[in-house]
Amino acid sequence: MRHFVPEAREPNDAAAAALPALAGLLRDPVPKVRREAAMSIRVLVRAGCPLPANVVSNLRATTWDDEVVASRIREALVAAGR
Repeated sequence: MRHFVPEAREPNDAAAAALPALAGLLRDPVPKVRREAAMSIRVLVRAGCPLPANVVSNLRATTWDDEVVASRIREALVAAGR
């Protein structure tokens, strides 16, 4: 999704739809899926897409067993100024 959101007619609206879906994928049992979702979140936030408040609170409240995911989420939160 990180490749297509910036190309949408309304990137912020597309990000508002994509970011919660990506956050949901962080609970997937497949490590590659979780890591790619975390990467997409980080890339979109760094590109200036706003991180919805409810997604921020969910990301902050979760303990990550996968250090790669945890690192990417921390970087996304820092980039979002949260």
